[in-house]
This record gives sequence, structure tokens and C-alpha cells, in this order.
Amino acid sequence: MDTALFPDVFTRQAAQTPSAVAVEYGGETLTYAELADAALCLAGDLIGRGVRPGDLVGITARPSLELVIGILGIVGARAAWLPLDPGYPADRLRYMLADSGVTRLVADEETGRAIGGDAVEIVDPRAHADAVDVRHEPEDLAYVIYTSGSTGRPKGVQLTHRGLANLAAAEAGLFGAGPGKRVLSSSSRRSASTRRCSRSRWRWAPARRWCSPRVRTSAPVPGSGISCGTSTSRT
Repeated sequence: MDTALFPDVFTRQAAQTPSAVAVEYGGETLTYAELADAALCLAGDLIGRGVRPGDLVGITARPSLELVIGILGIVGARAAWLPLDPGYPADRLRYMLADSGVTRLVADEETGRAIGGDAVEIVDPRAHADAVDVRHEPEDLAYVIYTSGSTGRPKGVQLTHRGLANLAAAEAGLFGAGPGKRVLSSSSRRSASTRRCSRSRWRWAPARRWCSPRVRTSAPVPGSGISCGTSTSRT
């Protein structure tokens, strides 16, 4: 079973199939080469803004090409992503930002201001900066996702790259995912349920809305909704 870290899997796939379509959404597409270049530029921009390994960076959790670029760019800076849904109540978003300590948000200006106001620095997911090359470690933090808070205040759950790689490899084997295949994920982009990670094309379909909106991608791009035994609560 291939348990290489997620950033390494993506980089390897981009080198092998640079002209293949990696992401498709709303009639627009990105090839592996285009996606890799955009993510590297964003990573360089984030590092230039002072983002360091282990930092947490917010990202707008709505389906788009920019969501995939944003996740890869944040990871490329050796930081971790925190999905923030614009549909959440304003008080929940403010709590998540304050509790997590996030000061930078990858989003378009309008959405970013609606989520974070003046408390965060808005970073354009299509930023242009010199590409960077960083080395990831298995215990690096991959992302943080908040629980529903149904039994109290929401709590941040952390997942490392080791945990993400293990989960992705296990699910790819379980569902037989691979080049040319598709896997439908009905979990929310910010829920604490699993999301598929493989080289196959796959579709996003929010719970109770199976057909729209959707993202199809052949890139091994995980979403934000994963929790497993290797996760730890952020306190």
C-alpha cells in the first residue's frame, strides 16, 4: 500500500501526467501542470507573508477550482488548512477564527471580509509569487476541522500528514480508486466525515444535494472533512 505523504503523491502525479485534467468545476478545468504551478505560486506568496511550518491558514470551504489550489498552496507552504464555510453563522465563524488563532485567509476579497472582517489578512488563491520547494514530515499538521459543537463549544480536531496518508491509501484501496475512475463523496467540505483521496476523478456532492454543486478531479486532493484515530483535539 502506498503511504507516501499527500504532497509527494501530488507532485509525483503532476510530473507523470502534466497535461492531464486534474480538476474540473463549472465548465472550467486545470491540468496537473497548471494546478501545480498555481499552488506553488500561492505557497510562495504565503511564505513571503510570514507563514511558517505548522501555522494554520484559513480557506473558504466552497466548491471551486480555487479551493483545490488553496489547499495545495497552503500545504505547499508546509502550513495546515482550516476550512471556513461562508454559510456558517457569523458568531461561529468568529469563534473558530479566535480559537484557532488564524490570521490569514485564502479567499476572494468579498468572501474573506464577510468571514473575517478586518481580523484576518486576505490572500488571493491566484496569487503570483516565486515558487518554493519545501520538505514535509509525517508529523506535520495537515489540517484542523471543528466539530459541530452540539455538546458544547466546537473543538478543533487536528490531522497530521501521516494520518492523512494512511487514511487516503486505505480508502483508495477500499474503493478501488485509480486513473479514469470516479468516486462520489456526499460529505460536507467542512464536516467531520471522510473524503476520498486518490488519482481517480471524483465528484463533490454536499449531503442532501447529490448533484449540485460538484467538483470532479483526478488529482489526489483531500477535502477538509476527515477525522480518525490519529487526530487530536485542538485546545
